[in-house]
Amino acid sequence: MTNEVRNIREVASLLRVAAMTAYPMAQRGESPALKVRRQWHVRRVDLDAWIYAQRAPARPRK
Repeated sequence: MTNEVRNIREVASLLRVAAMTAYPMAQRGESPALKVRRQWHVRRVDLDAWIYAQRAPARPRK
């Protein structure tokens, strides 16, 4: 496990969204971010867990 921390721009790049989309998500508490002074940061392990939790449930096969 790693304690790697990403800034919000790096998170936006990983999620393939604009930084201006990622900032409001962090501000509203929709993503696992923490604010240190005036900058948002996300631990990589928290981001991975959040991404996993956002997945759509698998549809049963017929």
